[in-house]
Amino acid sequence: MNMQTSTPDVKVVNPNAFPLLYCMLLNSPCAVEGWEPGTPLAFTQLDQPNGGDAAILYIKGRDPVLIRLVTDILPEDWQALPDHRMTAGSDVDAAVVCDVLGTDRTVSVRLERVTAIHKCLGPVERLTGRSA
Repeated sequence: MNMQTSTPDVKVVNPNAFPLLYCMLLNSPCAVEGWEPGTPLAFTQLDQPNGGDAAILYIKGRDPVLIRLVTDILPEDWQALPDHRMTAGSDVDAAVVCDVLGTDRTVSVRLERVTAIHKCLGPVERLTGRSA
C-alpha cells in the first residue's frame, strides 16, 4: 500500500460500501514483523481504530495507505463533524496523525480528504489459525 497519486485508469471505490469485515493482500513491505508482501490482512469497519492501531487509510484520489495511528481519531462520528472542523464555528481543521507503515514518515491528513479509516486486525492466519 503506497502513497502514489491515482491515475486515470485506477477504479474509484467506496470503502464504506465494503463488507464490515474484509481482507486485502499487502502489496509492499510495511515494517511490521511477519507482515510480508502477499500477507492477507483482515480489516473491519466495526471497531474504530485508536492511537497505536494499524489501519488502512482511504484518501480521496489516492491509493489506500497502511498506517499506524499516532493519536486517537477524534469523535467516533468524525465524518459528521461540521465542515470537518474540530467544533462548530472553529477555524481548526480536524486531522488524523499517523505513521505510514513501511516508511519513516509521520503525516497529518485533514479529515476532509479522508473517505474512510478501517482498523487492521492483522494477518488472517493469526485470526483463524489458517492462511487465506
